[in-house]
Order: sequence, then structure tokens, then C-alpha cells
Amino acid sequence: MLSLAITPFYSPDPRMSKCSVKGVHKYPRHYFLFSSFEDLTSRIDTDEMMTDIIGMLVGATEPFKVKVKRTNEMAEKRNISLRLISGEEISISAWTSCLQGIDIDSLTKQKPKPVMIFAGTTIKSLSGKPQSFYVTTTTATKIYVDLDVPQTTAIKERYKDDDSAVQLLEDDGSGISEERLFNTSPESTIIHLLSQRPANITDKRFKIQARVLDIDETNGWYYSACPACMLSMIEINGILRCRDQKHAGKKPKPTMSLTLFIRDQTAEMEVVAFGNVAERMTAVTAEGMPPIKNTSSIKLPKKAEDILNREYTFIVGLPNQALKRGYLSYKIFAFRQSETAPENQEKRREKRPMEPPLPAITGDQPPELPLSTPADQTSQMALSTPQKQDQLSDRPHLKTDLTAAKKMKHRYLQQYLYITLCKTLPF
Repeated sequence: MLSLAITPFYSPDPRMSKCSVKGVHKYPRHYFLFSSFEDLTSRIDTDEMMTDIIGMLVGATEPFKVKVKRTNEMAEKRNISLRLISGEEISISAWTSCLQGIDIDSLTKQKPKPVMIFAGTTIKSLSGKPQSFYVTTTTATKIYVDLDVPQTTAIKERYKDDDSAVQLLEDDGSGISEERLFNTSPESTIIHLLSQRPANITDKRFKIQARVLDIDETNGWYYSACPACMLSMIEINGILRCRDQKHAGKKPKPTMSLTLFIRDQTAEMEVVAFGNVAERMTAVTAEGMPPIKNTSSIKLPKKAEDILNREYTFIVGLPNQALKRGYLSYKIFAFRQSETAPENQEKRREKRPMEPPLPAITGDQPPELPLSTPADQTSQMALSTPQKQDQLSDRPHLKTDLTAAKKMKHRYLQQYLYITLCKTLPF
């Protein structure tokens, strides 16, 4: 057995002398092992090694709260969408603790779009979708923006002609960019969307082509949102406060909420555009508007009327709040303007007359609905309720449909009921 005695040596002269090392420039200051899209798919749900990712920032959500399983406490996250040099887009779920010192809001306004590096991440599968994945940060993750490495230069050169803005993604955990929405959303029609049940739609998105008919300013065109959760603030003792006590002290953020009436070749319906989507569509912003509870008295700038009678391709779906409450109230997640010119120069339609209130739906007795039918005699349908009483009484699911429809807040309730009846009764 070899015994080694070590004797500490203390120099009486604590001064340090400079030494010269040659060839240091040969070693890079930063070293990464960037993964391709194929590498990412092979590392799903494996922690054998950390993953380094580099890509152009194309989308980001507002911060949102999630519950941490390990501690059972709420923590803040943000979804970020990067476009790899190969063209694929990936979603990164980043804890805000990893984003310290990085101003995502400023980066979303930067042109050309910045290139971001996430070093030390892991790959997780989406729940119920084993072939789909997202990237998540860890305690070891380091984030860099426009770092001076060859890969950054290569990505900027690859997308040098892309002058589009960074998209504000919905804070529902999807983290999907606009381009990916257009590539993956199935085509649909308004009549088909109005015939759906919210429980069957869930997080699905649909692509429709429609013309903007009118803008409804009855309840205003913007609202005072909580910057943390983006929900409408309530007024307490003359002060706007968030409904969530955890966001106490947050100042209201004026956010666009634009109600539009659109029509395609099948029907007409009401949709809502929020925030960044509404601002890009109308070239109008709510920034600087007074943060008040009732905004109906503030007129929408005339510039916004340029969208009237224009045709767009919309990506629509149900937002989280509509799904929770069972409302068939569609939201615009993305849009593209068609090259088709406006049909005419008429800006606003005549105001609709006030619709009579619908009869209450109680018990098993179905209401008499003021439903209009086509003028063509061959397609007329006898929809009078008394004649169909026997046929309705043995269809309890129709009663459920009617009760759910009663809760809907858009003005095309009668149209929804009409479609439900047509699908249910044996004409």
C-alpha cells in the first residue's frame, strides 16, 4: 500500500505573477451540441442527456400560472415558439425563473427577429399525443439571445427575407405559431361550426374563408385586462382590480376585444378578435386608452372600418373561457387577408333591429321558435312545435341541446336551434 504524505506550503510572498498562455483563441468561449429535429424526436421522455436548441423566435405567450406537481404550488411559465434552421417549429415551455434578465416582450418587437439558444433542456411528450412533443427548461438551462456563434449567423441568413412580426400566442399552453395553425387546421364552414357542440370541439382549430360584414361596438372595442391573467378587471370602490387576489396591485392593461360579424357561402356568425390579433387586423391599438370598466362610450377609430367587406382566411376555435362555460362563442386565433377586393364601398350595415327575447326553456315542453324557412316551396319545412310534440318528447338529448344553447351569449342562438332541430327531426 502506497502512503502519500502531502505537506501544505505557504509562501511568505502572496503576490501573484502573470503567466503567458499561448493559443487560447483556438478554444471557443461557448460550446454547444445543437440538436436537429430528428434528434429531438428520439429523445422524447428520456433524461439520458440534456439538449441544446437554437432557432429564430417566432411566437410567445403571455406568462401564465400552472401547478407544480412536486410542491403543489403555483408557478409562472411562458411558452416560446422557435423555428429551426431546417424549417420546423418547436414549442418550448420555459419557467419564468429561467428567463430572468431576458425581456421577452421587447424581443417580440425586435426586427429582424432574434435568434435564441436554450442550452440544457429536456424533451417531453404531449399528454395523449405520444408522437408530439415540447421542450421544457430545467434548473440547468441557460438562455442566450443573438449570441455571436456561427449557427446564429446561419439562421439569420436563412430567414433574412422574413420581415414578419413575432406572434403573440394564446396563453393556453398550445404554443403554436400562426404558420403552423394555417398548415394544420382543417377547412370548415360557418354552418358546420354553428352545428357543433362545445364539448366536441375542445381545443380544435378550424380554417374558414369569410367576409367581414360589420363591427359590433355595443360593449366597446377594448377592455381593461389584468396583465397577469388577461381577464377583465372588476371595479371595487372606484378602483379596477383583478378577480384573482394573487394579482393584487396589478395595473389594468387596455386590450382590444373586437366583435365581428362574418359571412361565408353557408351562413353568418359572430366572432371575437383579441389583443395582438385585433390590433394587426385593424392597424388600431388600445395602448394609451383610458383604463375604465365601461368602454362603450369610446368610439372605435375610423381606420378600423377598412376591414369591412374584405375577405379573410380565419383560424377560429373556442377559447378556454367559452369551453368552461359551454358557450359556442368563437375566437379568431389567426388571420390572413385574401387578395379579393371589397365587394363595395359601403362601410357599415344598417343597425339591426332589437331582436325579441327568446321564450324561456323550462321542463319538457319545447318552446315555439320564430324560425324562418327558405322561400322555395320544395324546401319548406313544417317546424311548428305543436305538430312535432310527439317527436320531441322522446328525444331527451334535444332538451340538453336547447338548454346549452340558452346559455350561449352570441346573437345567433335562433340559428343554432334551427340547425339542431334540422339534425334531430325526421323531415
